Amino acid sequence: MKTKTISAIPLSSIPVVKPGDDLVELVLKAVEESKVEISDKDVFVIASKIISKSEGRIVRAGDVVVSETAQKIAVSNGFNPVHVELALRESVKVIRSEGVFITETQSGLICNFSGVDKSNAPAGGFVLLPKNPDESAERILKSLEEETGRTEARASRGRLGEV
Repeated sequence: MKTKTISAIPLSSIPVVKPGDDLVELVLKAVEESKVEISDKDVFVIASKIISKSEGRIVRAGDVVVSETAQKIAVSNGFNPVHVELALRESVKVIRSEGVFITETQSGLICNFSGVDKSNAPAGGFVLLPKNPDESAERILKSLEEETGRTEARASRGRLGEV
């Protein structure tokens, strides 16, 4: 029986991603710089936040009008009202709003604040999850296959908490 191994190789030379950046170009440049050879069935794990950034899913806090509902939730929990408002806009259902803010997103994920992230956002902004994560993954996969000539990989949307 042949032994199979799994290796994880970080691509640390990927720069801060901006709206419109070509993620496949950035990934392949980082692969080249790391001197890693790509093989069939290799798996690339790409954080949803850099996909969101490349797709322009960044919202400036100053552009957000906070609803009365968001204001009430924020005040009663000590949350940022803009963060709550964006989470409400990105959700289809609020699961819990006392002490934490757990929602179901439009794409079906159950997560804190609908996955809206401030920590990885440009100053004064928030990053939303990709609008259609499966479509984004398929687009990136197809482009990686075209650029590398490698195939048989699978694209899948990541879950919150995965890198």
